[in-house]
Amino acid sequence: MRFTRSWAWPAAAAVAAGLVVVAGWPAQAAVAAAAGGTYTMAVAASGKCVQSPDGTAGTQLYQSTCTGAANQVWTFGASTAAAGKYLVRNGNLCMTDKDASTAGNNPIVQQACSDIAQTQWAFNQIAWPTAPTTSPPTGTQPTVAKDGTGAYTTVQAAINAVPAGNTTRRVITIKAGTYREQIKVPADKPFITLQGLGPAAAQTTIVFNRHQGGYGATGSATAWILGKDFAAGNLTFSNDFDENSNASGHQALAMFMDGDRAVFSNTRFLGDQDTLRVEDGNRAYFVNTYVEGTVDFIYSGGTAVFNACQIYEKRASGGPITAASTPTGVNYGFLFYRPRLTDAQAANYTPQKYLAGSDGWNPL
Repeated sequence: MRFTRSWAWPAAAAVAAGLVVVAGWPAQAAVAAAAGGTYTMAVAASGKCVQSPDGTAGTQLYQSTCTGAANQVWTFGASTAAAGKYLVRNGNLCMTDKDASTAGNNPIVQQACSDIAQTQWAFNQIAWPTAPTTSPPTGTQPTVAKDGTGAYTTVQAAINAVPAGNTTRRVITIKAGTYREQIKVPADKPFITLQGLGPAAAQTTIVFNRHQGGYGATGSATAWILGKDFAAGNLTFSNDFDENSNASGHQALAMFMDGDRAVFSNTRFLGDQDTLRVEDGNRAYFVNTYVEGTVDFIYSGGTAVFNACQIYEKRASGGPITAASTPTGVNYGFLFYRPRLTDAQAANYTPQKYLAGSDGWNPL
């Protein structure tokens, strides 16, 4: 879940009653909750906002398309009864744990505001990798906008403008829209950040359509990331090749990641077979990220941590999610921490069946 207010770059994340709250990468920029602040709250996976249905006490909250309407605006007020906790208010009603239950899957509802335990919310900072320190632009012009309102009309043109041998963080902001192009961040251009400016990751998409036939697996990738210390946020990388349209050559990558120490926050990777490749000798961190595919769609020999990510198997019949090829002597492959694994039938996956060594490659 993401709190949206104004530009900010805190390197922090918080957990509220099991909901992951990430600060630092969104469009209007996610920020850590502050007493007296007014926010919308967007779910990272769907991009939709938490909404109060009708202003009636006892009704359950739900998600809806973000509009900024009054019933999606929440105020955080410091509790006077419990230090470090907040009341989350919409109008005269507060976000509440129904019946003060301690059971899992208990509904979150809105009730009359009382400063008691079931309406008090804690936001606890957890570990986070070092985030870019360069401030977002102070003006209104994005770096990239396909409608001509930015400095460049393609993402690759903005990448090309970064000098070789760059030693400082370069933040490339991308206006919401669909950018149909292949992009490449060369090895001699480290410290590049791509940041989508849409209301959710789904609104800013870099997409291409190419499979391995004639190009090889890596040549099919929509995005080639070769530069070290790359970062991306609030952005979708997609390869919309349909594996059912071709009898062979089904590999079609959304990303070929061959640059060390990459960080991806609130991002989406869409494809069929081999969606996301983390190459040998490289490390990557994914948080609040969505990855989908049909078979072996997170693969290769790199080291990657997936924190609070949604992994979606598109085939109703199921199939192996990972194809780790961790080299002998390398201690770590792929780590999935607090994942949500689902398939086309909305069933929960069994990690032991669909992850480690599932297709004869080396274990995670």
